[in-house]
Amino acid sequence: MTEVFHHHYHHKKSLNKKDWVHTQKWKNIIDKLVFTISLTGILMTMPQLYNVWFSSDIAGVSLISWAWYTFSASFWVLYGVAHNEKPIIIINILWTIVQALIVIGIIIN
Repeated sequence: MTEVFHHHYHHKKSLNKKDWVHTQKWKNIIDKLVFTISLTGILMTMPQLYNVWFSSDIAGVSLISWAWYTFSASFWVLYGVAHNEKPIIIINILWTIVQALIVIGIIIN
């Protein structure tokens, strides 16, 4: 996972060295943490996935919302591909899978 971030970091750094290294330290911190925080968001969705698939508990789970989240993440994958941004592609493929599984679980339950 950090390999993906480092690719992104070095790719951006090589495009324009002056613009990539921010003078504001907080921007550098955000650049380094974004992938980890995104993965944490996916992990926080696992209890919902468990409830839908293994507990068959879909009370209060909105099919429309999760279908839209799936569409949105899929669109971000396309954006990442168009801009050759591997972190965006990887994170949003993972989001698309998790969200699609929730949608499927809602439908079959």
